[in-house]
Amino acid sequence: MMTSLLKMAASAGAALLPFFIIYVAATFSYALLNFLGLSGRSRPIFIGATFAVVGIGAYAISFVTDMIAQAYFRQLPFTNIVWPCITWSLIALCSLAICARRPVPYLARAVPFWLFGGMAFVASLTHPWNLITAIVLILGGVAYGLFAGQRGSTNWSSKSRESAEPCFSIGQYSIDTTIDELQDLTPLSPEEIVALNPGAMFDGEQIWHSPDAQFVGLQWNTILATVNRTIYKISIQWTGPRHQAGTACRDISILCTKDYGKQEDIVFQGSDLTAWRACDGNISLQMVNMGPESLLIVTTTSRKVSQFKRI
Repeated sequence: MMTSLLKMAASAGAALLPFFIIYVAATFSYALLNFLGLSGRSRPIFIGATFAVVGIGAYAISFVTDMIAQAYFRQLPFTNIVWPCITWSLIALCSLAICARRPVPYLARAVPFWLFGGMAFVASLTHPWNLITAIVLILGGVAYGLFAGQRGSTNWSSKSRESAEPCFSIGQYSIDTTIDELQDLTPLSPEEIVALNPGAMFDGEQIWHSPDAQFVGLQWNTILATVNRTIYKISIQWTGPRHQAGTACRDISILCTKDYGKQEDIVFQGSDLTAWRACDGNISLQMVNMGPESLLIVTTTSRKVSQFKRI
């Protein structure tokens, strides 16, 4: 009896081993892409890593599709493809889910599918069933490139999850408070306003140079946007050594994730942003590398902005 139980345990362990390996690989890939996206590493490395993980998913889809096609054309018995289809489908699902919504170009998501689709098309000259695989991959690349990409707006759907926490204060500044008690505010010149955000003014809006704010141990240049003297947006900028910027970026990300939950990587006006939703607005974080230095930009925006009248 004991021998039988040991054999059953060994068989179960061998059967579960592929799932454990997939879990470890998926966790590592997810953590790596998050690290590359938030650290001071160069953007090409982040895009290349995303491309590679998408490639793993595309290859897994090609493998599953090829086995199903061979079984359909009686090149393989159906009983021989069940287990491989399950494991490789899981690999494909994990890889593509990890890379979805990453701020990378369309081609970084689509080209891996097209590469394997092209190889399948060439193989179809001698093995006709590979044409099915080629079609699935080519169309799959188009679909994944389109629908797994970013949304180009910070106007989030009301169906999306919101945190119960309000946006944090930045130094002495908080959204939805008046500037009546603040001192040393200087309005931006018309030329500065045009350069900052042309054609996007609200009725009653003023934009101010403000005294520096202290945040995560650094001193930040600060701009406030107000409507009827109530702050609806706080934008702070800091420029310094890349390694210090990377540390600050990670500290801010940890703070926001703790208070507001999972981040969203989005593209807004051509820029890659990491964002979180609060109960009264949203918070965005951007890091731009400039040689040995980096620029950090943190912005909090009130949800009341949707009620303002444009002029």
